[in-house]
Amino acid sequence: MALIGFARVSTIGQSYEEQVKLLQDVDCIKIFTGKNSGAKGKNRARLDELLNFVREGDTIVVTKLDRLGRSTSQILNLYEELESRGIGLKSLDGVIDTEKRTDPFDKVKFVFMAALAEMERNLIRERTMEGRLAKGEAGKGGRPKALTEAQKVAFKRDVKRGFTLSQLAKKYDISKTTAYRERKSLA
Repeated sequence: MALIGFARVSTIGQSYEEQVKLLQDVDCIKIFTGKNSGAKGKNRARLDELLNFVREGDTIVVTKLDRLGRSTSQILNLYEELESRGIGLKSLDGVIDTEKRTDPFDKVKFVFMAALAEMERNLIRERTMEGRLAKGEAGKGGRPKALTEAQKVAFKRDVKRGFTLSQLAKKYDISKTTAYRERKSLA
C-alpha cells in the first residue's frame, strides 16, 4: 500500500515544485509530473505512466482535484477506473480521501468538486478572453513596438548618415534583424 503522487501545471511558466514538495511531505514514494500547455497528449502520457505504475491497494495523491484532468467527465472517468482497480484517491485539499472510505458521500463530493473546478477554469478562460478583447479594442494588444515614433525619426536620420546595422542595433538596443526590418521599411 503505497502513496503515489501526481503534480500537474496547466500553463507555461508555472512550476509544480510546490506541489511536489507537498506530495513529498505526505511521504509519496514516487511522484509523476505533467505539464498541460496545450499538448493534451503529453500530459495524458504522464497520467498513463502513473496508471500503469499503481497497483491495487495503492493511493494516488494530488494537491487539488483539478490536477487530475481538465473536465468533470475526464476526472470522473478516472475516479471510476481507480475505484474498479482498487486504487485509492486522495486530494490534499481535503475534497476526497477514498483511502479511509468513511464518507459515503465521497463520490458525490468528488463529482461536485470536479464540476466546480471545471466551471472555475471556464470562468477564468472567459475573463481572459474578455480582457484580451478589451485590450485589442483599445489598441493595446500584441507585442510592444521596438521603436517609439521619436526613435523612428532619429533612426531614419541615422540611416541617412550611413550608420551600419550593427551600430543602429547597438544604439537603439534592438536586434540586427529588427534594425534591418526598420531600415527596409524606410525605403
